[in-house]
Amino acid sequence: RYANPPGFRPPGGETIAEMAARAYPAMDEIAAAHPEERVLLVSHGILLAALICRAKNLPLAQLYAQNPANATAEIIHWPAVTGRDL
Repeated sequence: RYANPPGFRPPGGETIAEMAARAYPAMDEIAAAHPEERVLLVSHGILLAALICRAKNLPLAQLYAQNPANATAEIIHWPAVTGRDL
């Protein structure tokens, strides 16, 4: 799992790369739908780590280094669509 984070697939689940492939366009849609607003997203840490990787232009291989602690707040700058904070 740690040797290849993007390719890790939990039993019965999707890989990190598959999850990110769904999440990134969803975040783009959310940003486009709320161009002058900030958005609150509540999620599991691994998804947030993937979003942090994208926002920082880091490869998913660095996913576990970005994983936020439990019950923390993260401010993510989502420049993919708007160049502003979400």
